[in-house]
Amino acid sequence: MVRLHGRAMDGVTLASAIQGTGHTLTGAIAILYAPARCHLGRLEDGEVRDESGVPVALDPVYEARLFNQKAELRWLHDGQGLGRAVWLSEDESEGLAGGLSKDVSLEYIDTIGQSYLLWGRRVEESTRPGWSVLSAGRIGRLSVPVEVPADQGARLKTLEYVIMDGDGNASVAEERLIELVPGSAEPAGARHVR
Repeated sequence: MVRLHGRAMDGVTLASAIQGTGHTLTGAIAILYAPARCHLGRLEDGEVRDESGVPVALDPVYEARLFNQKAELRWLHDGQGLGRAVWLSEDESEGLAGGLSKDVSLEYIDTIGQSYLLWGRRVEESTRPGWSVLSAGRIGRLSVPVEVPADQGARLKTLEYVIMDGDGNASVAEERLIELVPGSAEPAGARHVR
């Protein structure tokens, strides 16, 4: 068996959780859910920046997922600006600084690569390198932090972790976001997400 390392901490702000990752998430993709909209961004110099290079306000965010190929940071708002942060990585040396209180690691027997298609196709180039603007009639425009060829879409790659219970039953116990890549081809198992 192999180990997916995980640590969790309650009562932390999103900004503190991001700072607690140090440099391990530099350049990470950020998905930030706020009441007004879902923001996609990139972690640069310790701040999540949007397609204009402007730092995204974290105060209205109620859920966040920041990820790169090495690790994922999740954060869910509980109240008064504080929430629960969870760090997942296959590398034991990485982690979330600041006195994490709970080990949420798991032993897994296998992994399954998955892919989610984002709605929309590139309709124009972004003014910022490394970004594209996707659009679809049912969702409007969405700026994504990945360069997408003309009339193509984007896929969110994930890794599912399979565990074995005491009775010999295998099940997916965890899924970690890995990367955002260009591509509209629908691989087996792909699901559409907004």
